[in-house]
Amino acid sequence: MYAKFCASSSQLNAAMAGPHGENPAAITDPTQMATAWANITKLSLTLQALAPSSLKSDATTMINSIVAMDKIFKANKYDLLTIAKKQTVRDELATIATDPAVTEASQRFNTFLTQNCGV
Repeated sequence: MYAKFCASSSQLNAAMAGPHGENPAAITDPTQMATAWANITKLSLTLQALAPSSLKSDATTMINSIVAMDKIFKANKYDLLTIAKKQTVRDELATIATDPAVTEASQRFNTFLTQNCGV
């Protein structure tokens, strides 16, 4: 019933595995970081489109946080070494990462995956 959604979720999960996606070199290589986050953002938007109506709001909350993080990375040319030196940018990323609404949406999302996708 949720096969496409579950498969999309698995693809996104794999793309986000590790420090910065599937490619650890993205940590020090802005070009690879940009590529990793382009893929993560694309997969996120696909997942959002495939989300069942009961999960659409939570998926949107989570995906919006990923898109917001990507905008910050893009504005800083995906250069994590430079970002690490910018307190305001680190604070912006931390605010997104610790947003209670995203945490709650993620918990409901993961419960759905456990119940419907065998995750």
